[in-house]
Amino acid sequence: MRLRYAAFTSPGKGKEERRNEDAVLAEVDLGLFAVADGVGRTVHAAEAARTALAGLRAGLLDGPAPPPGDVAADKARLLAGVQEAHRRVRALAKARGGSAAATLLAAWVVRGWVTFAHVGDGAAWLWRETVLERACGADPGDLAMAAVIRDRLHRAEAGLLQAIGVDDRPVVPRIVEHRWRPGDWLLLATDGVVDRLTEAAIANRLVEAALRRDPASVPETLVRSAQAAGARDDCTVLVAWRP
Repeated sequence: MRLRYAAFTSPGKGKEERRNEDAVLAEVDLGLFAVADGVGRTVHAAEAARTALAGLRAGLLDGPAPPPGDVAADKARLLAGVQEAHRRVRALAKARGGSAAATLLAAWVVRGWVTFAHVGDGAAWLWRETVLERACGADPGDLAMAAVIRDRLHRAEAGLLQAIGVDDRPVVPRIVEHRWRPGDWLLLATDGVVDRLTEAAIANRLVEAALRRDPASVPETLVRSAQAAGARDDCTVLVAWRP
C-alpha cells in the first residue's frame, strides 16, 4: 500500500517577519522523506536548505538501480544523495559569495527497510506499536560542539560540525537502518522542535494521534507545542506512515 505523509513548518517565535530557513522533501513514490535546516548565521541559509534537498534527491536517483533485495546498494545510493547535497550547497556558497550551510535528516523507505541519514542536529524517531524509538539525533556531546561551531559562524565562514556545505571535505552522515513494518510511523524533526519537546511529550502526542488513527495531525500539533514552549528557531516536523 502506498505511503502517506504529513508535514508542517513554521518560523520560530518572534521570527514571523523572517523567511523560514527550514525545508521539506516528500517523494512518496520514491519513499524518500527529508527535512533540512539552513544554518541561521550563514548568508544563504534558506536557499542552502532547499538546495540540499534537491541535491539529495538528484544524487539518489542518479545511481544505477540495484538488484532486488540489495540493501547495501540502497544505502550507497542514499549516501550518494547526501554527498550530492553537500556538493551543491558548497557550490552555492562559492557561486554567490558568503557562506551557505544546512543540516539534513533523511529517511528512505525501500524494500522493507527504512534507512535514516543524519547530518547535523535535529532527530528522527520510529513509532511502532505504541513504542517510540529514537532512530538518530544529536547526543549531548554533539550539541555542545554544535554550540561552539555556531559561535564560530558569528566570526568566520564556517558551519555546524558535520553540516552540509561547510567546506570541501566530504560529509560523513550517520546511517541507521530499521525494518519497516505495516503500521510503522517515521518522524523527522528539526532542532527547533527537538530543543523544546521531550521524547515523552512527543510520545504522548503520537499516542493521542494513534488512538484517533490520525497521524496527519501530528506535525502541526508538535510544532505548535514547541512554539508554545518558547521555540525561537524555525520548527518543522514530518511524519510518514503506511496505512
